Amino acid sequence: MAAISEAKAEAKFKAISNRWVEETRVARSGEVPEEVFHYTDAAGLHGMLSQHSIWLTDHRFLNDKTEAAYTKTLVRSILDKLDSDDAITRAFLKRMRILSEIRSNDDSFVFSLSEASDDLSQWRGYARDGQGFTLGFDANVLHTVGRPDDAEYSFAKVEYDPDRQSSALEKMIREFITTLGGMKLDATADEKIIKVAADKADWAVENKSLLNKHRSFQSEKEWRIVSYCSPKHDDVRVRTSGLRLVPYNVVKPQGDDVELLPLTSIRIGPGFDDPEAVRDVVRTLADIHGYKPRIEVADTPYRKV
Repeated sequence: MAAISEAKAEAKFKAISNRWVEETRVARSGEVPEEVFHYTDAAGLHGMLSQHSIWLTDHRFLNDKTEAAYTKTLVRSILDKLDSDDAITRAFLKRMRILSEIRSNDDSFVFSLSEASDDLSQWRGYARDGQGFTLGFDANVLHTVGRPDDAEYSFAKVEYDPDRQSSALEKMIREFITTLGGMKLDATADEKIIKVAADKADWAVENKSLLNKHRSFQSEKEWRIVSYCSPKHDDVRVRTSGLRLVPYNVVKPQGDDVELLPLTSIRIGPGFDDPEAVRDVVRTLADIHGYKPRIEVADTPYRKV
């Protein structure tokens, strides 16, 4: 017979998971930069200004296909390190290993931003090979609107340091193991409780994976807006991107009482042959929709490839 009911155990593990997720998804005020930038193409620029909203991409459709698997790889190394003779711990780790091999089906949507407004690799990768734009946003507004518990999204900094990534994941997994150990369970009779613990721990891992990236990407200095929405939900839309159909979610980070986005600047990419003509069009577009951002041209030396 279990020393704790299944319902109470689930509530306890849910609280642990939620605390770790909150720590992951909420930026520390002192870290928030003055401005963050989103690299996009003409369609993205036009859509966000005309709709006064930002478009978050289903995380399964992000450019970096290894991203979702990266954190799971770290977790498997930690699970091997924590292997134990204790039956409860062993059962928990076994369930975690199974979950670490399963591709996430979580309904997470991501909007990527950078502290760098004029980065060559991002012009090439995310802005039509330099014939695109960056939208600069007031990061403190994004941070403030994303803080309440009932906010549509969270706003946080991407972590690139593998030591910090692994340390946080190991501390979290150890907390679940310690909590299980204090419940005086039987590995056979209380299998459901052990499964619940692993499932809640894996949910926290999934959330951390959205804000962990390989250190080779650290020059991007990325921040992210993250939201959760079922693909069956009315707010999920589908757009085209090249030959792909991409699910996305629409968020208005300015709050209900303000129509305009917290847009501070628009920078014209270095791949245009006549950037001054593009500047005029961008100014017209911004004026039409009520925006008065700084409009600048990229300084990055550029050669088409």
